[in-house]
Amino acid sequence: MNKSSRCETCNKLKPIDRSTLAAGDRVTFTFSTQRVYRTHIKCDMRTVKGRVQQIQGEQVTVIYRKKPYQLNVGAVNPAGAPSELAYAMIGTCTCGVCHEH
Repeated sequence: MNKSSRCETCNKLKPIDRSTLAAGDRVTFTFSTQRVYRTHIKCDMRTVKGRVQQIQGEQVTVIYRKKPYQLNVGAVNPAGAPSELAYAMIGTCTCGVCHEH
């Protein structure tokens, strides 16, 4: 996580600006799989990197391992941005100072 993603005033993470996403950009998103067995269910969640193929309104098509995934714009982050877990642990800046830059 680089220092430019933190607010200088409150030291929390700056909000992600998803309006700058364009086709061809590298993004990260959470990918989950489930396997059902007789006695239990196995769930796997991980953050993976893909490439934006198309943006239509609030829907984004992301290519990951040559397979397209239809995702909401809020579910993807630019590749260099902090993860959702980091936002949950550190918090999002609400002081408003970093939004002016």
